[in-house]
Amino acid sequence: MSTVISPVITVSAPELKFNRTTEMVGKGMRTYVNSLYVQRVVNGSAFSGVDALVVNLSSSDPSKVSVPASVTIPAGSSSVYFRSTGVELTQGAAVTIDATAEGYTAPAAKLQIQVGEPVLSLSGVDVSRSVGQARNGFYIGIRGPAGGPSPTNQTMATSLPVSVAIEQANPAGLVDGIYSAGAGGAAVTEAVIPAGSNSAGPVYVGTPSTTGTYRVSATTAGMNVVTSPLVTVSAPELKFNRTTEVVGKGMRTQVNSLYVQRVVNGSAFSGVDALVINLECSAPTICSVPTTVTIPAGGSSAYFQVTGAGLGDTTITAAAAGHTSAENLAVRTVDPQLVFSGPSSTSVGSQSNFSLSLTVPGSSAPNSQGVAAPTVVTLTSSAPGVASVPATATIATGSRTTSTLQLTGIAPGSTSVTASGSGLISATSGVVSVSP
Repeated sequence: MSTVISPVITVSAPELKFNRTTEMVGKGMRTYVNSLYVQRVVNGSAFSGVDALVVNLSSSDPSKVSVPASVTIPAGSSSVYFRSTGVELTQGAAVTIDATAEGYTAPAAKLQIQVGEPVLSLSGVDVSRSVGQARNGFYIGIRGPAGGPSPTNQTMATSLPVSVAIEQANPAGLVDGIYSAGAGGAAVTEAVIPAGSNSAGPVYVGTPSTTGTYRVSATTAGMNVVTSPLVTVSAPELKFNRTTEVVGKGMRTQVNSLYVQRVVNGSAFSGVDALVINLECSAPTICSVPTTVTIPAGGSSAYFQVTGAGLGDTTITAAAAGHTSAENLAVRTVDPQLVFSGPSSTSVGSQSNFSLSLTVPGSSAPNSQGVAAPTVVTLTSSAPGVASVPATATIATGSRTTSTLQLTGIAPGSTSVTASGSGLISATSGVVSVSP
């Protein structure tokens, strides 16, 4: 058999190489953790070495850009990440970063790093607020200058105090300052972006005491001043969660169906203090509501129930001190409709279960209203000699359904059951057959 010999294999000296040749970092900031790395290569391609490799890094001007003195590529790996720190502005003249390691050629293309001004930003400032609204939490952010691969992921090398203030308040004292907490806490004039982070907060703009406008500003030495859009503080309003409702006569709406809320420019808000709201049905003969409901401190709304008193149309009004009254809630009271569930066919001497429930035609939740007082339903069998039913059934207060009832088969034939009651729309069951 012939001998096979491979082509000549060339073993070259290894080199070092940076993953990029340029970088931009903010003054006082560090590059993103996974932004820069140095790798071992041969003929331009990365390779994994058997042994760990200590790589020495150097900066041509450490007073402007600093790097770790050394980093180690682990055994079995081809590269290692490192971070650079912007110490002082380079004014367009890049600082050169080099790398050396025993037995390796230094990178042919050095890493050129420039240092620029970081950029401050504000987020979370609510531009539409109400008198009495809870404090508004916001954040101060910082990012590196544009031009780097990941400026938004750069972080502070050391903690950075940032001054915060209320600007252009009209009238003066519209809000009483900025606080460290959403409730309680201390008044503050600065927030601190911690080392290793790129944001501070939340800090909180105080509760507005009157209508007007203001802005929020943040600044620190050597950086841009950032100012929020104009914040408008409006008078609070009341608003129902819907404009119409249908309630059954002698029934109450679902517990969590209707509510009144405090709003500003159409949006609900949480107030610092509890708010007592006066409710009134314009025609008490048609409906009734609680005299008052209270939105709790820190809350935006309060549920209430409407009780149908008599047939007809009317409105419900809501009013509270210092608040614009809500648009009236239109209410219609109608007769509830009885509905059968069962009975099914049965045999002589046996029983078939059934029940009755009430529904409210036209309601937003027709099957969720309960009776305001015990309600008696009268039952009759069309053929009492074929099957019998209880003479009456009662729907308990707060419920819409009777307990389980029984139809008893007496003789072969067919019948149906009719249910009726005062102020109720009657209903008749399907035909029930009684077999021998």
